[in-house]
Amino acid sequence: MTDTSPSFEPERPEPRKFSSRLKVGVVVGAVLCAVAGAGGGYFVGRSAADTNSQGESCGEVRGRVRDMGQEATAAPDKADSIVRVQLNMVVQNPSCFPAEARAAAQDALNQQDQQAAERALCRASDHSWQC
Repeated sequence: MTDTSPSFEPERPEPRKFSSRLKVGVVVGAVLCAVAGAGGGYFVGRSAADTNSQGESCGEVRGRVRDMGQEATAAPDKADSIVRVQLNMVVQNPSCFPAEARAAAQDALNQQDQQAAERALCRASDHSWQC
């Protein structure tokens, strides 16, 4: 006996068929973008650390981090990059912040990098509609 009852499973779109070269190119490009973003944040934070070595006090560094938090609130479209710079400033000024704050900032930077890489890989996969 055959089952003729209707199926209640939603129809899923057919996965896109990309050539393996295109997939590799997209993945490599996405990873390079993630690394470039991380490197940019690192160098911006590093320049703040260099400024600190030239005589900027910890109070000034903390004040700049606090001011940048207000900038991020005022400009939500730029908040991600501002927060990344803040985290780098905390990590790269060890004399100005406690170890717990530096560890939390480094962990947040690592998580941002991981999430960016996962999004890039998902978008490059055959099942990008699930991302």
